Amino acid sequence: MISIRSDLSFDASKCIGCEACAVSCPRHAIQITKGQGLETISYSFALCLYCRRCSFGCPEDAVKLTAVLEPASFSTSVRVEEKLKIELQICDRCGSAFAPKPLVRKIEDLIKENRGMDLTSLLLLCPRCRTQVVVGCCLARYGLSQTPRSQSERLAGSHEPKQ
Repeated sequence: MISIRSDLSFDASKCIGCEACAVSCPRHAIQITKGQGLETISYSFALCLYCRRCSFGCPEDAVKLTAVLEPASFSTSVRVEEKLKIELQICDRCGSAFAPKPLVRKIEDLIKENRGMDLTSLLLLCPRCRTQVVVGCCLARYGLSQTPRSQSERLAGSHEPKQ
């Protein structure tokens, strides 16, 4: 008896790069790599159990098993396919790539919708720069001195804003 399996597809128009599919995969068949300003989602047929946890875990309904079937014997190869590339957001302050752009836009929309606030200037900063800006504003607001620097600030000193 020949068993059959289907392929995995990602809808680029829906995917926000949240990595829920990779986190929910028990065999790590979905891998996320980041580099050169991109997040790449890859899929390994040999590792997939076809449990569909990836599709259940996706908040945007962007990942699905396709209707295209193939013999399971072919899908047990070491075949790995790049399924999707997502551009990363670049920090406005230091220039580092830090999060998928669609995810940043989704968070921005949710904040505007639920709180009516525009936090775009903070959302376009990497977590480290965002923390530095918020802490600096709070210290200035309450008239507190920023010296002496804490140990965590000294360690973060190598993360300087771009010129």
